[in-house]
Amino acid sequence: MVQKVKRAQHLASLWGALLIILLVAAAAFVFFNRSVPNIGIERGVDHVGPITEPQDWPDHLGELLAKASDDQIESLQVYRMFESDSAEYVWRIDHSGELLDNLKLRFDLKRERGQANWPILMGKSRFSEVTLPPWWSPPRTPEVERFSSPQGNPLGEGVCVQAMFDPTSQTLYVYYVFEQ
Repeated sequence: MVQKVKRAQHLASLWGALLIILLVAAAAFVFFNRSVPNIGIERGVDHVGPITEPQDWPDHLGELLAKASDDQIESLQVYRMFESDSAEYVWRIDHSGELLDNLKLRFDLKRERGQANWPILMGKSRFSEVTLPPWWSPPRTPEVERFSSPQGNPLGEGVCVQAMFDPTSQTLYVYYVFEQ
């Protein structure tokens, strides 16, 4: 009889230990999910698509366009790829080269040489994996000029800009990311 009691006590302590382990694991799961910042992919994907209203454009685009004369821009298309705590846009401007000069000056863009290996050229957002709109397809020819903002952005506000300019069509393709 004593042996049966000891065995029951042993099983009870094993079940108790297992229960404690499960409770600790559940508590750790809840703590981890609440303490790790939510990157907002679910929320960010809800806000993708073409942006037609100027008040919805990235602030820097509005600033850039305010400096341009009306005859500089033939057409403008803006597409939000992702938005949450961070934002990711592509835009295309059919224009004169003067707007490119303003963009280079504003973001301290430097010309790149060699093969472009930008993640956006893979055809989708690096945050949400949303596919690029069909109108954002810079030609991959030698005459197309590529520019990008330096590492450790001097603006200090988490902005990254990569731009391609096609001198033949006078088209500017811009990839713009704002990270907080």
